[in-house]
Amino acid sequence: MDKFANELVIVSDEYGFPFWQITGMFFQGWVMAQTGKKSTGIKKMENSIKAFQGTGAGSVLPYFFTALAEVLLGNNKFDYALNWLEHAERIAQKNREHFFDAEIYRVRSEVLFKSNPIQKENAESFCYLFSALYPG
Repeated sequence: MDKFANELVIVSDEYGFPFWQITGMFFQGWVMAQTGKKSTGIKKMENSIKAFQGTGAGSVLPYFFTALAEVLLGNNKFDYALNWLEHAERIAQKNREHFFDAEIYRVRSEVLFKSNPIQKENAESFCYLFSALYPG
């Protein structure tokens, strides 16, 4: 993934595709966060999101927010992860863009469960909601 993210940044910069350049930078951060450079990777992901928002585009923000939340979950930053998931839900509702709702709910239930096993019922509720929305 790192090789592809780096190539995406280089080619996008060369041909003037800011959307794809920022996307490549986001995935560079994701790779960093997955391979031991957690704080640097998270910061790069956050900066990429800010840059993407600066373009005025919003079509994949729920995906970016949820991917960042999952990285934060892996680093036990539960409240911060939930905050990003709330942003993802709001943007998805605003843009009527629901292709990623299932993943948002899945990550939210993991965060709720791992942050406080006593909240298992809340996590299970999200799983039931997910199942009702996306049967099969």
